[in-house]
Amino acid sequence: MKSVVYTKFIMFLLVASCKTNCEINGIKVDELLYSVSYNKSIYYCELLELALNGDDEAIKEISLLEFYNAVAYEHGIIVVELILHIGENNYIKAIEGLNEKQKHLVEAYVNIGLEYGVNSRINNKEINKQFPKLDLFLKN
Repeated sequence: MKSVVYTKFIMFLLVASCKTNCEINGIKVDELLYSVSYNKSIYYCELLELALNGDDEAIKEISLLEFYNAVAYEHGIIVVELILHIGENNYIKAIEGLNEKQKHLVEAYVNIGLEYGVNSRINNKEINKQFPKLDLFLKN
């Protein structure tokens, strides 16, 4: 009986201590996004922190991560938050050199993030109005 209680207690501690999300500079990474990225050996929160601190490689890397379904929606919201945090010009500088396919991926994430994100700094849900320079960059 003691071993069953002890085993359940250890399992509880392990589950309780597992990190399942994070928040960096007020940007909350959803549990689903965190879990899926972790399962793909992507340390999303660490990458996001580097990107928020202006690391161009991290900005580019996080922008080009490929997620699907609900996780893509969560990631798109984070990409928009990242752009708002570092500024449109800095974001464009960091992602210079993207090929056409990569530009389409970034555009899709930004459109999703604008549509489904909730942020008082988002004045418009259309990329060409919220981020006109980025829209122009992605279309050329």
